[in-house]
Amino acid sequence: MILFSAEIKRLSKSLGFDLCGIARARALTIQKERFEKWIGGGYSSSMGYLRRNIDARFDPSAMLKDVKSVVVCAVNYKTDNPHPRIASFALNEDYHTTIGAMLAELAGALGTDTGYRAFVDSSSVAEKSWAVEAGLGWIGRNSLVITPEYGSMVMFGGLLIDREVDVYDKHFEGEKCGACCACIELCPAGAILDSRAVDTNICISRLTIERGGEPPGEALNGWLFGCDECQRCCPHNAKTPLAKNKRFCQTVHRDLVSDKALSAMTSEEFEARLGHTPLARCGIERIKKRLT
Repeated sequence: MILFSAEIKRLSKSLGFDLCGIARARALTIQKERFEKWIGGGYSSSMGYLRRNIDARFDPSAMLKDVKSVVVCAVNYKTDNPHPRIASFALNEDYHTTIGAMLAELAGALGTDTGYRAFVDSSSVAEKSWAVEAGLGWIGRNSLVITPEYGSMVMFGGLLIDREVDVYDKHFEGEKCGACCACIELCPAGAILDSRAVDTNICISRLTIERGGEPPGEALNGWLFGCDECQRCCPHNAKTPLAKNKRFCQTVHRDLVSDKALSAMTSEEFEARLGHTPLARCGIERIKKRLT
């Protein structure tokens, strides 16, 4: 039985996603070669998980044997009051949990006879490559997917499904960065490579989020968790609409993550108040070290 593309997109929108595209499942050979070249260049730093399961990352049949289609969904998280020292995505419930629940609802709505495998960015699926395959946007110079409607401040997740779809979206052709190199020029760490990829050895976002030793304060340019510099300077993000899904509208009150509040917070208080957010990945003790 073939599923209808229009119905899948209608369901995704009803569940709070802003974008949905659908690609025919296949092995992404060229993308895999680029990724392996990036890995070979030593740019993955302490993130050893990126060096595992590379075949599965670019071949969905390794994740779901009879996969026929890849449904890619995106939700906008842009706010009009960004925190100066914490990346915007981190001031909501952990998106792995939120998007995972939304995808589970979408899969359930497709029917019990549809086999599926959900993915967010913690699984071995190259969600950025599949977003391009599903026509949602292009890979910008900052290595992020930039969508025409919402810029790069979007979170992706999707479903591998074992059913054909009546209409597949066209691979996003070309890119719309033009001659703009603002993200490269304004990255505080100089971490953005010419190949539309990032050197995570010096990327502030990686240094503040991933485990692997605490970097010197000057390397973080004032950031406590994550880094939005390459997104804040991107022209494509300047005029995009704000998030409408309330679960992605900076649900953590700003007073709770002020420097004063964080410096006085115990581990128990941090877990109770912020343990449901991406900040939990870092922990309060590491954050406190960066407050000076």
